[in-house]
Amino acid sequence: MRSPRQILFAFYWNGCVRDIIPIYPLYAVMFIDHGVSPLGLSVLLALWATVAFVFEIPSGAWADRFSRKWLIVIGAVIKGAAFIAWWLRPDFFGFALGFFFWGFGSTLRSGAWEALLHDTLKSWGREQEFGRRYGQATGLATFGVVIADLAGGLLIVFGYDLVLL
Repeated sequence: MRSPRQILFAFYWNGCVRDIIPIYPLYAVMFIDHGVSPLGLSVLLALWATVAFVFEIPSGAWADRFSRKWLIVIGAVIKGAAFIAWWLRPDFFGFALGFFFWGFGSTLRSGAWEALLHDTLKSWGREQEFGRRYGQATGLATFGVVIADLAGGLLIVFGYDLVLL
């Protein structure tokens, strides 16, 4: 059995590394380089936001119905499929499919991840720590984005393929 310290470290680690995605600072530039207009970029971002909004509500119910750990894994795989779609089909429709995957995968993870953290803390009689622990993990996710931004800036010299993969 793992100690609470090890389990919390795993939550924090996940919070950080889940957002180390070097394409983050570059995807808008990549889209424009592949012929997407500014209006098309706005449509793509609206699609992503709409998918995330639509699936956020049922994601909490799915987290109550199915294994939270598996939903987190499946969500990560689906989000990863977004970048594969962009790599395989670098056009408006490939980018739209990628944003659908990104929005859907992220919602699967968010509901399950929050519920798993809460339930874990509750099982230890420490559910009052949820806000603090969630905030710390979210802060580490922001740090992961900073790492991704720096990595993307460095890796882009090798082209979009490396940054996406």
